[in-house]
Amino acid sequence: MSIILGASGEIGSFLANEKAIQTSRIFDKSEVCEWIIGGESFIRQELEKCALADSTSIDIFYCVGDTNPAGSEESLDTLNFQLPKSILKATTDLPFRLITFGSVHENSRISNPYMNSKRKFRDFLFEQATSCNWNHFQLHTLYSENLPKPYMFLGQMLEAIKSDCKFRMSSGSQLRQFHHTFDVVQAVVSSLPKIEKNSVTNVTGTASIHLVDLATRVFSQIGALENLEVGVLEDLVNEIYISLYSVPEFLLLHDFRDSLVEIPKLVTDVWLSR
Repeated sequence: MSIILGASGEIGSFLANEKAIQTSRIFDKSEVCEWIIGGESFIRQELEKCALADSTSIDIFYCVGDTNPAGSEESLDTLNFQLPKSILKATTDLPFRLITFGSVHENSRISNPYMNSKRKFRDFLFEQATSCNWNHFQLHTLYSENLPKPYMFLGQMLEAIKSDCKFRMSSGSQLRQFHHTFDVVQAVVSSLPKIEKNSVTNVTGTASIHLVDLATRVFSQIGALENLEVGVLEDLVNEIYISLYSVPEFLLLHDFRDSLVEIPKLVTDVWLSR
């Protein structure tokens, strides 16, 4: 049995349509955001209503986080740290497991308000050790048929294409992995029975790619390679230029799409028509 908090977001919407999990209750992000006002006692009351008398375990998928690295520190801290922390503390002695989503870059030197809030929550989880019931999944960059967020690399690139403007970028030698959200949700759900409780799981499934290779594929696909300006911006120091991630054993046979093929197709076939 599962509860999905934030079913209108990228991960939550795919989870809500996942047939492999039985969902007892879905909460909109706006509902969950109000819980911070009521505090732990209010959160406990809301979630106790979802527990069935014969339920031995209920998974709570927390999909309410804010991913904007330029967002306000207060909002990021509330959604990425304070609220999931309160939910976990409110359900310590209840038959719930809190499942949260962070970033693989929590383990890197990349620093911004978003990443700092995610590290703060990860560190809190480690401090709880076995006193609470949780699993934390660290994800790479997600994409899907939904339009990419405007503050993300894909969103910035799409905006330049739609505006027929030059897309100015650094050398693009940074390494990233891009995973379709459906593939990630499938990986998460299938891994839950296999992983240890109270553990952090790195969802890595494909080889890392250089951002310049992805940008070149996209602009070549639409016949606008002249609008791609590489090397005009400075490379950041605290970035990822060497491969840091290996595929967990239980994901070795999981099928992740080739982002160098799929993302250019989404640009031409889906995103540009919206």
